[in-house]
Amino acid sequence: MLERWPNWLRWVLFLPAAIAAMFLAYPIILILNELSIPGYMKGFLTGMFLRILATAWSTVAFIWVGATIVPHHKVIISVILAVIYAFVLGAMFVAKLMLGEASSTSWLDVGISIIVGSIAAILVVSYFYEEDKKALDVTY
Repeated sequence: MLERWPNWLRWVLFLPAAIAAMFLAYPIILILNELSIPGYMKGFLTGMFLRILATAWSTVAFIWVGATIVPHHKVIISVILAVIYAFVLGAMFVAKLMLGEASSTSWLDVGISIIVGSIAAILVVSYFYEEDKKALDVTY
């Protein structure tokens, strides 16, 4: 379906679509969690798993959607989006440092976001790299 869109439109929309995907992915995981996990199973470990899953999912959604929309240079765009995401993680860390206890976000949440987000970003970029490498091997 995306192939029918003009290339200029795909270049204009890749970043807004990636941001929208990131902001939609996290609450979708939270809603699915509320609908599927019974109340007696909710505890610290379930909460940790939920944070890890939601962070990974939103990171993958951000990079995947942005890199999939562009007509070409998907690896470069995935790297650029991963760097943008790294800046967001850095800003979150600095905000937590500056706000300290006034922040509603715990250090555990910040740590999970940084570790899981970084790993997920690296995995998505490596996926697009491998896909690009396969495409080059087939054409030559």
